Amino acid sequence: MKQIIILMALILGIISMQAQEFQQTDKYKLIQKVKTKQEPYGSSYKAYLESTERSSCKLAELTITDKDFFETAHISILDLPGLKGIAQVLKVDLEYAICRIPIKTHYFMVTQDADVISLPKLTNAYCNILAGEERYIFPNEPHGKEGLVQKAKVHYSKEGSIQKVSVLHSFYWKDDDFDMENPLRAFSQLGL
Repeated sequence: MKQIIILMALILGIISMQAQEFQQTDKYKLIQKVKTKQEPYGSSYKAYLESTERSSCKLAELTITDKDFFETAHISILDLPGLKGIAQVLKVDLEYAICRIPIKTHYFMVTQDADVISLPKLTNAYCNILAGEERYIFPNEPHGKEGLVQKAKVHYSKEGSIQKVSVLHSFYWKDDDFDMENPLRAFSQLGL
């Protein structure tokens, strides 16, 4: 009986080690692009996502809309997401100060060779947690499936805990012949 309890504890420990979640990071930052005199002044601007360890390395360019109401960028990281050739996934949430402007969420997969693959941007309501949020779920996250990147709608209870996960699309990751010019060709859509 004692051996069964030890075996169960070991199995639960292994399972919980594999399930990861995005963690806030200061390894990356968002830098506003400086406008030149030739560029028109408008309500939006470009910003670069870059590494704090290598400031000359710009990973991606993002557009900040409604700059007067832009509040903050939350940058989080998922190390070893469980996809062949992918070292980490960066998640950038662009939040605005008023409810009418939705949160824009960008995901970037960083390969083991330091190439960056941008997933399609997701947009979610800012002030209504009960409406749920769209997000990508990777294999090593809770609700993740091996070899798949899932676009899902996550529904929350009034207390903020996950109530239900509805998978909208599943993408099979096949890194063996990756086309950097059209990164979404690396995915085969399942069950659309």
